[in-house]
Order: sequence, then C-alpha cells, then structure tokens
Amino acid sequence: MKKILKFGGSSVRDAERIKSVIAIVKKEIKTESVYGVVFSAYQGVTDDLIRISRNAAAEQDSYYDDFLKFKERHLTIAKIC
Repeated sequence: MKKILKFGGSSVRDAERIKSVIAIVKKEIKTESVYGVVFSAYQGVTDDLIRISRNAAAEQDSYYDDFLKFKERHLTIAKIC
C-alpha cells in the first residue's frame, strides 16, 4: 500500500527538525511505499503572516521589521538544509 507523508508545524520548525524529516523520507522511499510527500508551513508561520499583514494594513511601522525577520528565518533554514 502506498502512502503520502505530510509534515508541518513543529515537525518542520527549524533546520534540525527538517533534517530529521528528510531522514524519514529517505528511509520510507527505500521501502517504495511512498506515493508523495507534502510539507506545510513551519511552526508559527501562519500566525506570523497574519500579524505582519494586519500590521501592514494598519500602517504600523513594525510590520517591515517583522517581515525581514520572517524572511531571514526562511532563508537561514533553506541554507542549512
């Protein structure tokens, strides 16, 4: 039976956890039981996007700094993985 692996939230919250997920995927692929792999947002991303959007809509200056932190988090994780 084939399965779809889905990871998100705390299982992909940082580079270390993503590396663990990669190891799981590699192991499962060897068994040829994987039909697909789905990754959803890192832990806290949805809340961050909502906060940044609301602050931008309210023209609060903090939204841009929050966005830069958000962007840096993603770039850092991508570089490590």
